[in-house]
Amino acid sequence: MFKKNWAIEVTPGGLPELIELNHLKAAVPSSAKDRLYEVETLKEAWSILEQIYGKEFDLRNRLKQEFLAIGISAKSSPSIEIEIYQKVHKLASRIRAAKAQNLLESDFEYISLVYQLLPENQKEKWVTVASPNPTWESFYSFLGEVYEKALLKKQINDSCKQNSGQERKFCTTCKKVGHLAEKCHGGKVLTTSISVDACPVCEGSLHQTKINTKEGPKIINGTRLLNCSNFSSASDEEKREIFLRVKNKCKELCEICTNWMHDSSKCKVKTNCKKCNSIQLCSSAIGQLC
Repeated sequence: MFKKNWAIEVTPGGLPELIELNHLKAAVPSSAKDRLYEVETLKEAWSILEQIYGKEFDLRNRLKQEFLAIGISAKSSPSIEIEIYQKVHKLASRIRAAKAQNLLESDFEYISLVYQLLPENQKEKWVTVASPNPTWESFYSFLGEVYEKALLKKQINDSCKQNSGQERKFCTTCKKVGHLAEKCHGGKVLTTSISVDACPVCEGSLHQTKINTKEGPKIINGTRLLNCSNFSSASDEEKREIFLRVKNKCKELCEICTNWMHDSSKCKVKTNCKKCNSIQLCSSAIGQLC
């Protein structure tokens, strides 16, 4: 096919044989140029090319045309790298299936064709890691690494877009992002095993309780086990069992006031134990300083 096209497109131009021969030498792969170096006639040149390639020469030409026809629709990284690899991989797979891998290995032009499609930063990386005589296999391996990193970058970008698209809740009480003022518990939240909107004892909605403030009585969502009637009405032993069960699910849990927003070392409740009248909490008197 190559010889036929040459006869149709070049030979009729009436070029002197030596000039046409030089054009032919320039059109063949570098591996064949050495064989044609001292050839002085077109007849001898075509004879050598047919001996070297035969049908393989036309196959090589068609392959090159397919590489030349690769078009990239993506406009930016990492989509460009992903599309390049996918299209090159499809071609390379067909070549391997046809057991014509040697066509790629023996011609540096295939590397050049794909190289031109890469973003500038990837071109720089390839030049840095490439050996003086790079093979297609080494270049294809480089493309695979670029592809893996591009996929990871795309996943991260997609995740960031999803998160940025979500409504951001801002608390006017503690000035933190992630919840609203009516759900605020001093800027603290439960661990992931318990919902901030649920009572860890009965697993129902948070129980409302009345507290005294400088502005007067105020109704808030309670964050103590004592706010739940299931706990407050239980026996000492049952309270101990409930406390231990909840403690396994909470990040912090206070034995003094039963608040799950802090532990006993941070409790500010100052009163005597209701069971023994001691300022220290009895081992069986969970929550009875309040």
